[in-house]
Amino acid sequence: MPTRNINLTEYYDNYLAEVLASGRYKNASEAVRAGLRLLEFQEREEQAKLEALRSAFQEGKDAFERGDYATLHGDADIDRYFDEVAQEADQPA
Repeated sequence: MPTRNINLTEYYDNYLAEVLASGRYKNASEAVRAGLRLLEFQEREEQAKLEALRSAFQEGKDAFERGDYATLHGDADIDRYFDEVAQEADQPA
């Protein structure tokens, strides 16, 4: 396994000491690897959310360009539209 030297701020050095003192991790390497796994998971989740957002945006843009949208005027139209959407969602496919 490759060796790396890292510099920690005083805050993270103290935090690492607390984590090790708790016995949760045997050594600093284990704790840092756990942190990196968490960072990797978080970045993958954020990337997946961003891709889903981009896809949803493109779907909306394409629908708009096709003229597939509703024009609503006032609260009554908005309420009626969402009631219709809710009813459609409750219908079996």
